[in-house]
Amino acid sequence: MALKVLGSSLYGKSIEEWLNVLNKLAQHPRIEMALRISYDGLDSEQKSIFLDIAHFFIGWWQDKATRILDGFYGRSVIFDISTLIDKCLVTATHNELEMHDLLQEMGFNIIRAESDFPGERSRLCHPPDVVQVLEENEVKATAINCRSCICSKVDVFE
Repeated sequence: MALKVLGSSLYGKSIEEWLNVLNKLAQHPRIEMALRISYDGLDSEQKSIFLDIAHFFIGWWQDKATRILDGFYGRSVIFDISTLIDKCLVTATHNELEMHDLLQEMGFNIIRAESDFPGERSRLCHPPDVVQVLEENEVKATAINCRSCICSKVDVFE
C-alpha cells in the first residue's frame, strides 16, 4: 500500500523529483516498518524465498528462478512466488522478477540483522562480505559455489 500511495504521489513528476523522494524515504525507518508488514505475514519458507529473490534473483526470468528454487526447496515454489506477487513484494514484468529498491533493501537489512559477522548470516551476496568471510577462514577460491551465491551477477574474484 505504501508503494501505491508513493507511486500515485509521484505520478507525472520528473526523475529528479523521484530520486529526491526516494533518498528521503531511505532515511526514514518507519517506511521500512510499513513495508515489513506484508513480509511478516508470510510463512517461514515464503520469507526465505523472498530473501532469496531479493538477494539473488532480481532480473532473472521467473521460470528459471523458479526451477532453481524448486530444486533447493525440494518442492514447487510457484504458489509461494505467486503469494509474493499478490502481496506486492515481488513483481514479474514480462516474466522477469523485479522488486522495488526499498523492498530489496529491507531484505538486505533482515539478513544483516541476523549477525554482525557476515560469516554467521544465512546469505552472502555483497562482495566485501564474501571477501571478509573467505579471508577470515583463509579460504583460497576462484569461484563461489554455495547456496548464498547462486547469483552469477557477483564477481568478486578478478
